[in-house]
Amino acid sequence: MLENIQSIGASICEWTPAPYFFFSGNVFANLIYYSHLFPALIALLLAVFVLLNNPKGQLNRMLFLLTLVFTLWSLSDLILWAMDRADYIMFFWSILIHFDVLIYVISYYFVYFFLFKSFAPLKHTLGMFALLLPILFLAPSSFNLIGFDFSNCEREAIEGVLWHYAYLVEILIVIATAFISIKAFRDSDDKARRKSITLMVVGIVFFLLSFSLGNLIGSFSFDWTISQYGLFGMPIFMGFLAYLIVNYNLFNVRVLSTQIFVVTLWLLTVALLFLRTVDVIRVVVFINIVLFSVLGYFLVRSVKEVERQRVALEKANAQQQSLMRFINHQVKGFLTRTRTIFDSLKNGDFGKLEPEVGNLVNVGFDTSTQAVQMVKSILDAANLHDGAVKYTMIDFDLRALVSDITTQLKSVVDDKGLEFEINVDPRQEMIIHGDLTQFAQAVRNLIENSIQYTEKGKVTVNLAKQNDFAVFSVSDTGLGLTEKDKSVLFSQGGRGEEAAHRNVNSTGYGLYITHKIVTDHGGQISATSPGRDQGSTFTITIPLAK
Repeated sequence: MLENIQSIGASICEWTPAPYFFFSGNVFANLIYYSHLFPALIALLLAVFVLLNNPKGQLNRMLFLLTLVFTLWSLSDLILWAMDRADYIMFFWSILIHFDVLIYVISYYFVYFFLFKSFAPLKHTLGMFALLLPILFLAPSSFNLIGFDFSNCEREAIEGVLWHYAYLVEILIVIATAFISIKAFRDSDDKARRKSITLMVVGIVFFLLSFSLGNLIGSFSFDWTISQYGLFGMPIFMGFLAYLIVNYNLFNVRVLSTQIFVVTLWLLTVALLFLRTVDVIRVVVFINIVLFSVLGYFLVRSVKEVERQRVALEKANAQQQSLMRFINHQVKGFLTRTRTIFDSLKNGDFGKLEPEVGNLVNVGFDTSTQAVQMVKSILDAANLHDGAVKYTMIDFDLRALVSDITTQLKSVVDDKGLEFEINVDPRQEMIIHGDLTQFAQAVRNLIENSIQYTEKGKVTVNLAKQNDFAVFSVSDTGLGLTEKDKSVLFSQGGRGEEAAHRNVNSTGYGLYITHKIVTDHGGQISATSPGRDQGSTFTITIPLAK
């Protein structure tokens, strides 16, 4: 049957062969190439740039995956316009539904990770899988494609009810994306954070809605030409991302907005050379004007903001350097001398003290010790941030390091009446390459942090080997973490709201220092928790020495 259709199409409908899949005389308007190739190229270029600059970033990888699926969708759809063979058209049209819904699914996980700095919970994944299950099972059936349209020469498949279901799923995902974004917006008190959330969500929701609208117009009106304009939501979304990269260091990548603007402007202008119909050119020029206006606005704002930040940063750096020198040479010296005096009094170097005086001396010694540790923590964080810390890299046994630290801290755990469970295999060496002193600080910080915020129950330390990595974790039954806590946990001065109340002397730099040391050693650190007062687990994954 398909061979007969092929023969009829070639003779009566004047279908032309498409030896390269994407290019043939069957594509009646260059707008089709413009709408498919330009958005995909813009998106893929930015995503590749982001990925190459930070290949380990989870958000970077998600953006690349999103743009890759969008590109595959664009190329598969372009084949439908160019191809003359009915069997190829039916095949690519049938798989298009998978790329279609994947764009929305990846977008949801992308936004969730951006908002909460963690992967979506299992219940979200199960709900998503339940929605996608009918599509996975019914895609090879007539619910997807009923057949090939023999009634005209348009080379179209007849879509089944599964496509209508897919559109419903996509709309539900857009609603869910907007819902979690609104929740994250309300939970944040930071104006800059709120603005970044707004820009991200407006950009991606605009892209998804324009993409959905284009598909719906084509499916219900069979006017697939009008639906091409829905694809331009992707480069507009890329414009929003470019602004976030420049102003909010999204993806941990810094890039000049002028570079993005110039490349986009060049591509938009060159693409006009391939358009020949005046009416189409007018529409595309209008789209270009909109894009130029959006990108231009962001460019001007970005340049002004970057210049303002540069001046402010230079001033702040000068002030910080002066302050750090003062703290290091003066404040730290005063506190150390005060601690030494209290230590001498405590040890009886100036004679026996009366009980009341002795108690005051003990309080003074403990307070001075905490103050010295607080100053040291701030100085360490500043040095790590500025790259002033020089690591002395050697091979050492992480197992022995963890055993030594847990032995030293056992008395602290006992004094709080906590159970201390240590699961370290004494028979298995775990050699890593790093700075022994700095990595010991990272390990100690995590254990002390769990002890500090656990009032009852136990603290569990685990160390195990998994393939070529050592996995160290500390679990507790203490304060626990909220999603808001997790978003600031490893930042400078970042503390959970309840943690700040329970430990007013905390600087909030301990976990930042730990995160910086671990990542500088090529490792990863994560924090998980069921919620407030349900305990938490901190995990370090570090590559073993080869």
